Amino acid sequence: MDKKMSFLWLALLFLAKITAQTPLQLVDSLKSELRKNPDNQKKAAIYSDLTWYYSNISTDSALAYGKKALKLSEVLKQPKITAQVYSDFGSVYLAKGNILLSKNNYLKSLSIRTKIKDFKGMASNWSNIGGIYQRQNILDTAMIYYLKSLRYYESGKNEKNIDFLKNNIAVLYEDMRNFPKAIALYKEVADYRKRSRQNIQLAMVYNNLGNVYKKTRDFSQSERYFKESISLSLKEGDSLILGNTYNNLGTLYNYMDQPDNAIPVLEQGQKILEKVNSDFDLALIQNGLASAYANKKEYLKSKNLYLKSIKAMIPLQANEYIAAMYLNLIPIYANLNMPDSASFYTEKYKVFQEKMIEKEVSLETAELETKYQTEKKERLLFQNQAEVRKKNVILILLVVFALFIALVGYLIFRQQKLKNHQLTQESELKLAISKIETQNKLQEQRLAISRDLHDNIGAQLTFIISSVDNIKYGFDIENPNLSSKLERISSFTRSTIVELRDTIWAMNSNAISFEDLKLRIMNFIEKAKKAQENIDFQFVIDPDLGNIKVTSIVGMNVYRTIQESVNNAIKYAEANTIEIAIKSLSDQIEIQITDDGNGFDIENTPTGNGLLNMKKRIKDINGIFQMDSKIDVGTTVKATINKQ
Repeated sequence: MDKKMSFLWLALLFLAKITAQTPLQLVDSLKSELRKNPDNQKKAAIYSDLTWYYSNISTDSALAYGKKALKLSEVLKQPKITAQVYSDFGSVYLAKGNILLSKNNYLKSLSIRTKIKDFKGMASNWSNIGGIYQRQNILDTAMIYYLKSLRYYESGKNEKNIDFLKNNIAVLYEDMRNFPKAIALYKEVADYRKRSRQNIQLAMVYNNLGNVYKKTRDFSQSERYFKESISLSLKEGDSLILGNTYNNLGTLYNYMDQPDNAIPVLEQGQKILEKVNSDFDLALIQNGLASAYANKKEYLKSKNLYLKSIKAMIPLQANEYIAAMYLNLIPIYANLNMPDSASFYTEKYKVFQEKMIEKEVSLETAELETKYQTEKKERLLFQNQAEVRKKNVILILLVVFALFIALVGYLIFRQQKLKNHQLTQESELKLAISKIETQNKLQEQRLAISRDLHDNIGAQLTFIISSVDNIKYGFDIENPNLSSKLERISSFTRSTIVELRDTIWAMNSNAISFEDLKLRIMNFIEKAKKAQENIDFQFVIDPDLGNIKVTSIVGMNVYRTIQESVNNAIKYAEANTIEIAIKSLSDQIEIQITDDGNGFDIENTPTGNGLLNMKKRIKDINGIFQMDSKIDVGTTVKATINKQ
């Protein structure tokens, strides 16, 4: 999504207060006035001005001065200052990306100004509220507010405010994809601002032009306007506009598939926005950086940046961005060989889509509710009748239960008269039946779990494969790198389905032989060799173990422990050799995985989920888990289990 909307909002800030000085110069001047210890009325006005001018420099400082201004204005009972403070708060929260709080504060300001008939202030509020609706994509309402504001400024021939409103109407044309009209109006606005030497505002409209030209795929013009905006922002010292312009330029390079150009530009913008304290803009530029690193196949960096951006976006309720990043994280985790995480974000993306569908369905349901009142009454009558039948059934069941209790009592009385050997035989028979029932229940639970795995997880993985295939065959993909990436995601997902089927097979098996386990380990190693050709994999298993069988739980826990150990060595150890050895001892089996990688300090390294999972798996099958690691020497994982 383009960043031109941010510069729409920033432009609105200048409708009420316009000056030739830079924000920093104005802040210094106002602070100097405060040091002269003015009276409360003037002090409240200065606090209000500081709130507004700080909105482009530091939103935290802006909010702090705004609270002081509001407190003083209420003490002085000055509604005009109070209305201005609420308007300034609207600007600050808009800079922070909190649309709801921004809108509420602008409406509070408008309510006060309407009561005191402050038409100039009302016109400023109309323009700002129009901008809010434009950001919410409610374009007809936005146009209504803009036109109300425009009529007021045209009646007073206020060229500067007319200019800003024209800019916002141009943004509306852009939203409606009427690009030629938007470009013409933007250029008209740019000419006026250039003549009147409004460099900050000119930087904003250059950003808007850059975004429109990007949409029309005129990349050279887009790049030119973004660079001109950067030059103007640097000259004027406006950090927020400068940071956002770097983001726009970096996004353009991403769009042109030039991550090497995008990354330094986006990182420069990130440094600037970290100082401005604009949560939304900082999160947005982190999103752009994540996309650039993904294009460079630096998936770990990309993942971390996406997670950072999502964390910041969630409290701001930027759902459209969050959903897009959930979708982008799926192939990232797939390339990082983290199928569980890929599945997790697939589910989160599906849940988001389902919520949107549920919202639409709820609206349609509300509209149809009146039509089905008669049907509801009939259904209620049917439910009442069903309730009566239910009570009758319960009464019959109680009678049957009473007869059953009487019968059981009679049988117990009879059983007490049986001989001791008959009681013993009966006890043994009950024990045998109990064991059979327990085994049947366990088997039913296994079947239920395996069905859930097949129907739920299997369906999700199949969804991913289907989505990738739709992309491959639904679009004319000319980029060989993208085609190759899609093929790898599809292949990885199919491999995961195979592993899922192995798990289901193991769950449905009463026992697993070490011969079966050997074949699966060899299959896993072959796949690992293809992924890491520079690593020498060695696998040794005692021939004596060929006919030994273990339960499916033991077999799968041993297999998953070996998988986790090898994956850790591949990901983190930078090993040249990984050796898997399974030995037969007198009454035990020893499984050892050794690598010659970097090693680590076990005592001072936090325990991760992988290590905890391995320990738990071996503990659950009454085995002994050991790990030894030395820096620059390597790591050894050993598990010892009992023969059964």
